[in-house]
Amino acid sequence: MHTYVRNILFVNFCVLIFACNEGSRNNNAPFDFRKSIIPVKKLLPSKDTIYLFFEGDFNYDTVRIYLDYKAYSTLYLITEPSTGLAKELFIPNLKRYSIIGFKVNRNELKSIRLNYDQNILRIGYAKPKINLSFYDSFQKYY
Repeated sequence: MHTYVRNILFVNFCVLIFACNEGSRNNNAPFDFRKSIIPVKKLLPSKDTIYLFFEGDFNYDTVRIYLDYKAYSTLYLITEPSTGLAKELFIPNLKRYSIIGFKVNRNELKSIRLNYDQNILRIGYAKPKINLSFYDSFQKYY
C-alpha cells in the first residue's frame, strides 16, 4: 500500500476518533465536521507524483498504462454511476518519465507529454475515444 494512501487512512481515522470523543464529552454541543477536515492539498506528499483520475464511460474495460512507451500497469475499470469516477491512481517519481500513454481495450495508444507543473491528469473515456487533460486542482466527486 502506498505511503500516501496510508497517510490518508490514518488522518481519516484520527478525525473519526476525535469526532466520536468530542461528541461523547459534550452532548449538548454538536461537533462541526467542517472545521476538522484538512484540505486535500495539505495532504499531498510530493510534487513528484502524478495523480490519475479515470472518468467517463468505463464498463468492464481494460486500460493499459504506458510510461515512456513501456508497459506500466493494467487496470480493469467500471465507472461508478453516481460520481462518474472509475479509478484514481498515483504514480511516484514523475520526473523520471516524459510521456504517459493509455490504451483502452483494443483501441490505439493515446499519449501525452507530462507537464511537471501540473501533476493531476484526467483520463476521460467516451467510447471509443480517450480524452486526456490536466487539472489545476483536485475535482470533487459526489
